[in-house]
Amino acid sequence: MANLALSLGDPVFHAHTAAGAPLSGGKLYTYAAGTVNTTKATWQDGEMTVPNANPIILDTRGEAKVFGIGSYYLVLTNSADNPIWEIDYLFSPELSPYALELLDDNDAAAAQATMELGTAAALDVGTAGSKVVQLTAQARLPAVDGSLLTNTSASLYSHLYNINGLDVSRISTTAFSVAKGNAEDATGAFNMILTAAITKGLGAWAEGSGAAIGSLDTGAAVVVSSWYHVFLIYEIGVADYDVVISLGLTPAMPTGYDYYRMVGSIYINSSSQIADF
Repeated sequence: MANLALSLGDPVFHAHTAAGAPLSGGKLYTYAAGTVNTTKATWQDGEMTVPNANPIILDTRGEAKVFGIGSYYLVLTNSADNPIWEIDYLFSPELSPYALELLDDNDAAAAQATMELGTAAALDVGTAGSKVVQLTAQARLPAVDGSLLTNTSASLYSHLYNINGLDVSRISTTAFSVAKGNAEDATGAFNMILTAAITKGLGAWAEGSGAAIGSLDTGAAVVVSSWYHVFLIYEIGVADYDVVISLGLTPAMPTGYDYYRMVGSIYINSSSQIADF
């Protein structure tokens, strides 16, 4: 089905004289909105197969079938072209088959099917059962139980559980910190216990805590407009904890370090700075 025009009357266009008599022989001029210099077509049917003359001559009942699309400037006169009224920006929308089907739907379920929204469109946002999960303002997933996730690596799955504290905080545009806390490493074999916060900068990784001490697992400069994952790492030989950041879910470990655990993520904006969170 082609698109349809709507009637400019109810159901037909009709006009009367000041005395209330039908405006027999009256003339309706149709122009593009905002001007009387450009005529605009109308039709006698919604399928737009029978065009009207311009002006449209009203019958003995002062009526005419007038269908249009878009915005019009209408001028009505009597048979002698004496003006009666004019109206600008009369709007008549064009209806597509899709819009007609949607208007014909008698309930939300039918409209949902017409718009092909799927069953998720009928669910509320939230983190409880049968809800649709919505990203936070920082484009992150909210805290949810991920025990039924599939097609994920074991190391990624392990990052979801058995963690206490170890919150990642933005110190400045070029430094962040990991709070004290504890968590199982990525394999679940070792319990990592951080007793004091560690602060790191964005340069190449170096051992120690401080805003000027780098954390990159590879390279000396961050990749802009990218997410970096923050890992707590541990070296058995000297019982030493540190922090490294990586573009991947598995960090390139500094020499001598044995265990790691993802504790958060930071976003590096287009200015090579840590986005606020």
